[in-house]
Amino acid sequence: MINLIYTILCILCLCMGFYFGFKIGKEKKIPEIKIKTPTQIVKQYKEDKRQEKEIERFNKILTNIDNYNGTRDYQEEVE
Repeated sequence: MINLIYTILCILCLCMGFYFGFKIGKEKKIPEIKIKTPTQIVKQYKEDKRQEKEIERFNKILTNIDNYNGTRDYQEEVE
């Protein structure tokens, strides 16, 4: 008798899980995946490299400002 109750309980839980899972999954929208083309990847790479060079240049300028003591000593050349 107890085995029959366990069997029915398992089947009932399985059916409820499928029902509520389908109901919840139906309401959610799948997010769109943006795919980058190779030209977009190359443009992004070039932009990142340009930004890195700019940041490096500004860091040199800031280092020169910090090291300034009235002379050209300890100054780095900025491009």
